[in-house]
Formats: sequence, C-alpha cells, structure tokens
Amino acid sequence: MACDDNDKEFFSTTTMHGVGRIFERSNVLVKLIWTFVVLGAFGVSTWQIVDRFQRFFEYNVNTEIKLSFLNEIEYPAVTFCNFNRYYDSLVKPSDQPYVTALLYAMDYDYGESYTDPDYGNFDWVDWYSNLTAQNGAFDYANFTRRAGMQFDDENTLLSCEWRGRPTSCSAANFTHVFTSYGNCYTFNANKQYLSQDQPGAGNGLRILLNIKQEDYLEPLSGNVQAGIKFLVHSKNTPPLMDSQGLAVEPGTYGFVSVQQVRTVSLQQPYGDSNCVSDSTLQHYDDYSLSACIVEWRLDIIVRECDCKPFRYPGPARDCDVAESATCVKDTLGKIKNGDFGRVQCQVPCNMTNFPTTVSYARYPSITVTQEISTTYNVSEEYIRNNFVYLDIFYDEINYEEFKQTAAMTPSALVSDIGGQLGFFLGASVITLFEFIEYLFMKCHRCCDSEKKRRVDDSKDDVKLENLENYNGIKVKPATSSVTLT
Repeated sequence: MACDDNDKEFFSTTTMHGVGRIFERSNVLVKLIWTFVVLGAFGVSTWQIVDRFQRFFEYNVNTEIKLSFLNEIEYPAVTFCNFNRYYDSLVKPSDQPYVTALLYAMDYDYGESYTDPDYGNFDWVDWYSNLTAQNGAFDYANFTRRAGMQFDDENTLLSCEWRGRPTSCSAANFTHVFTSYGNCYTFNANKQYLSQDQPGAGNGLRILLNIKQEDYLEPLSGNVQAGIKFLVHSKNTPPLMDSQGLAVEPGTYGFVSVQQVRTVSLQQPYGDSNCVSDSTLQHYDDYSLSACIVEWRLDIIVRECDCKPFRYPGPARDCDVAESATCVKDTLGKIKNGDFGRVQCQVPCNMTNFPTTVSYARYPSITVTQEISTTYNVSEEYIRNNFVYLDIFYDEINYEEFKQTAAMTPSALVSDIGGQLGFFLGASVITLFEFIEYLFMKCHRCCDSEKKRRVDDSKDDVKLENLENYNGIKVKPATSSVTLT
C-alpha cells in the first residue's frame, strides 16, 4: 500500500468532522467548499483556544461571598487601654526625676510628633548617667507595670458581666499586655473558648470602667485625650492600639456592635493579594499582619539602638530611659516618615477580622444618677468625668466569608479546549489517538517502502553482476567502454 493510500484511509475514517468529505467528494467545487469550511472551523477553534490560554495565564480570581448562620459564634479578644500612661498617685518620690523623661520618650508608633522644642537639645544620656550613679538603674518596665493603669475590681473595673450574668467575670479574666499606652488589659486572651449564642446588646461582654481622670499625668505634649481606647481583635493577633482601635469618652455608654469577617485569599500567581500561608515569626506562634509589623519595627530598633522598648517581645536588652528618649524616639520617627522603606510584611491568606461599629448614649441617665452615685460613693460630676460603660456584642450570630477562587482552573482550561475542538471540528481525545496512529503508520509504511526499494535495488545489482559473470563481461565504473576477452 502506498503512502497516499494511508492518507486516504485516515481522512476517510477519522472522527474529525468534515475531513472525510474532502476526500470522498469527486466534484472539485464541493471539495473546495468543504476545504474552506474545515479550515475556517480550524482557524476559529485555534483562536478560541489561544484566548483560553491567555485568560488562564492572567490568573484572575473570583470572589465568593458566603453568609453562614450558627447556633453560637466564638467571641473575639478585646483589649482596653487608658489614654493616660501613668497615674500621679502611683508615682513614688524616687520615680519623680524619671517621669519627665518617660513622658517625653513617648514611643507611640503613630504619634503626632517626635520632636519637642523644650527637650530637643537636652543631653539625656548625661542626665541619665548622673541619675543612675546616684540611684542605681531604673527599671522602665517595672515602673510602668506599677504606676500605669491597674485593672482591679475595687478601683478600675467597677462592674463586669458576661452574657448578661452579673459578677460572672472579674479582673482575673483580663490579661495584662504592654502597649504604647503602657498597661493594657485583654479579655479572652487565652486559649479558652468563649462563645455568644444570642445576638444583641447585653449578650456579650459588658463592663463599667473608672478612668480616674483626676489622677492623669499626661502633659500637653503627650496625650490630651481622656477616656478608654479599645480594640476588638483575633486571639492570635497582638493589639496595635495606635493604628487601630476605637475610643470612648467618659460619661458615655458605648454600644459596640461586632461582626466576624473571614477572608480566604489565593497565593501568587493568582490575584494581587500577595498573601502568605506558611510564614513563621520569631516571637509569635501564629502569623498575622500585626505580629509581622511588630517584629519588623523591632528588628529596625534593635539594629539602630542595640536595644528594644520593653513592650516589644524578644531576648534583646530593654532600652533604658535615655535610649528611649533619644535613639528609640528618633528611630520610630524615621519609621513613621518612611526612612526605612515600606513595611516588609504580607497579609495572611487566611485571616479573621472583626469590623466594629460604636453608637453612644449618655451615661448615666438623670433618673439613676443619684443611685449610682450612692452605690460607688462618688459625686455626679465624678461619674460624668470618669465612668465609661462598654457593651460589646455580636449583632448577629453569623459570619461573612470572602473566598477567592481561580477564575479558570486547569480542569476548566482542558474543558474549554475540548469544547472548542468538539464544537468546531468534532474532535476529541479519540481523534488525537487516531492522529498519532496515522503518523505512526505513515512513518512505518513509508519506512517499509523505502526499505523495499533498497532491497529491490540490491537485487537488481546482484542480477546484473551474475549476468556479467555469466557472459564474461566486466563493466568498468569509471568509463563507458566495454572490453571483450
């Protein structure tokens, strides 16, 4: 069978539509029509397949939004801070020389200013060296722990209710944490599972706090606000109280409505989130954007100052008062101004946020002011200037999830390619194997044909040689003459 016969066999039996008609029709015009139809279908199919590949390598994403209702929902962590870092009544006479430096050395990550005309040229190092020589080393962290906000049941935490049950929580349920506001306290910071099963006010955490405004020690260059700053956050996320959080003024009842939003993002090359799913940190068990930012700032401060603010984690030496007022203060200012570049942190691919909405009412109302005044043995004016009531609750027992999925997956790409080939050409995987078989058979038969030709040529040569020997004729390849012997 010749090579042309192999072509006719393939094109007349293939499952690809239209090809067989080109070879079956004897009319030339019909052959041309079918040829143009098949080539046109092949061209459109190729265009569509190239478009599918382009869309696949764009790595676009779709975002699915799901609202899930639950019987109960896990309660988040809530951190509370006072705008005042140190209480005047808790400062000992031996602490007084250091207080000015501590208030000046405000290490707020997002402070309004990092310069003070009264102390900008002051020699803090020499001043601190003289004090240390006289009084010994000053423990910055211990002083803050002792002279900062004390979360006790008698003076600060006047009332605490969990899920509407009076006296169901106390100061023992709050965990101390250092922030740029000094002493802060976090509810539900441990691994214990707390949940809310009823929506609305009074079904979460409700606390009454006394900010003790008459005991404030903040100067004009420090915090001029009065009240409580709080942050609702995940348990595995350190509270960044400066860049996040909400404030409530005294004499106010704050209704804090919380929602839970979960985000599931795809890693590169999909989308543009550039998230990470397996990153680890040096000082935190779980990766979060806030924890990464803390460690990024910590690395810069330790590199520049050879010490760290006491509120940062890690084994590095705590900065003393002079270092805090000079190097640390200047370094934080440079971080704020972008001198060290952008934050080298990526968002986690899986994270949970707690969007918070606060509405306010005056506290207390006129009808109960006298009763509350009697209960806590304070004046009505004192209540208006110092009492803050916070009611933190889920307004719905559900969570909202935003989940990214690939706009085109590999299986979808294969399906699209198969659909285009099937719709325009009627081709399938079977057709592919038919084509492979055709190529194999074509090569095999062509090789057989070439081999047979060589064998035939060899036989002709043998016959000619035998004939020459029989007749006594010798043929010289170089000339055309014949010699008779």
